[in-house]
Amino acid sequence: MEYGEKRRSVSFNLNDPEERALYQFSQKINFSGLVKQYLTREFKQQSHQISATPEASFQVNLGGDQ
Repeated sequence: MEYGEKRRSVSFNLNDPEERALYQFSQKINFSGLVKQYLTREFKQQSHQISATPEASFQVNLGGDQ
């Protein structure tokens, strides 16, 4: 596994008013920090669900390419 800094991108469809508003909001905040906060919360929630299921193996599928 390669370590160091990696980047993931998010696309916004600026023709969609809701996505355009999200894009504009994302420019006013610490976008990277917010995304990491949400990812951490989701990861912990999914990890907890998996560990609560006795027959489940530890494999978290966050979707997208990895």
